[in-house]
Amino acid sequence: SSKAEYELVNIDEDGTDHQKPPKKKLSEPLSLSIESIFSLSSELFRLGLILFLIYTCEKNPLYPHEEKIHDMDTFWCMVIVLAVSCLFNIKKGKTTEILNREQTEEWKGWMQ
Repeated sequence: SSKAEYELVNIDEDGTDHQKPPKKKLSEPLSLSIESIFSLSSELFRLGLILFLIYTCEKNPLYPHEEKIHDMDTFWCMVIVLAVSCLFNIKKGKTTEILNREQTEEWKGWMQ
């Protein structure tokens, strides 16, 4: 049973209080105490359960795997469509640097 530890509230001169977040309890190295051994065994059990679930799902899928069908005509048609689409969407940048500000700002917008 872990308990959250809170520190005292600091009140400034203007009357506002600033409460610090609770401190995290860091894990301790393995010792021969019952609590430490129980914690280790429960984490190892959890890991074993996850690995068993992964093995079971990989070897016994709910839906059988289908044979892959390769069609080179469709592949090259899609590559050409993508290349033409890229050619029509090329924009001139303000600078010729590889990672210019305009490019990185666009990436930042995509990542948000």
